This record gives sequence, C-alpha cells and structure tokens, in this order.
Amino acid sequence: MHFSQKTKPKYLVLVADDDPDYLTFIVNTDINKFILARPALSQCQVTIDATSHPFLDHDSNVACHEVVPLKREDVIRALMADPLEVKGEISDDVRAQILAAVKLAKTIDTEKKGKIIAALGA
Repeated sequence: MHFSQKTKPKYLVLVADDDPDYLTFIVNTDINKFILARPALSQCQVTIDATSHPFLDHDSNVACHEVVPLKREDVIRALMADPLEVKGEISDDVRAQILAAVKLAKTIDTEKKGKIIAALGA
C-alpha cells in the first residue's frame, strides 16, 4: 500500500476484520531508533524472515505496536485493480509471534486487541 506520510510502498499484514475496516500492521525493513529505545514498543516488533516468506527480499519487521485500520472497500478496490499485490501468508511461527506481541502491546486499545487475538486464533 502507499501511504502519503511514507517514502515508499509498504507491505502490510492483515490481522483482523473490524467492519468496515481491516486491521493491519506495517512491515518495515528496520526498526526505528525511537522504537528501539522504548522497551514497551520494542517488544512488539516481530521479525519476519525472508527464508520462510519468499515475497520478501530480506528479513523485515512487523510493527505490532500500532494498528493501521484500512477501509475494507479501499483494500478490495486496490486488490481488484492489481490482484498480484497479495504477496502471501505469514508463517505459523510469525503468526504466533505477532499474537504474543499483540498480547503485550500497551498501545493497542482493548477492543482492537481482542479482535486481533480472536482472529489470530488464540
């Protein structure tokens, strides 16, 4: 997806349905120094390895401290325009790590946290 405040397109991990939105996390190449300096945020970063995820060129990080809601209709419209934008699924291991990070996250409100935990299967 393209975000006006980001310098390049970002991969997203769709983690839950929150009608009329999808709840997602952004995938970043590196973890921001601000995040690294704050243990409560740093513990919510999940490494997603390129070896298990062939759509990645290099290991990256899922920022599980910040939920990015996207309008369902915008996502569907974008994917209908270019179905190849669906890159694949995350591994079971990364899914489990995202779930653990969400449970620890102090920056996600209780309602969204519950929806994500339910959607990820715990």
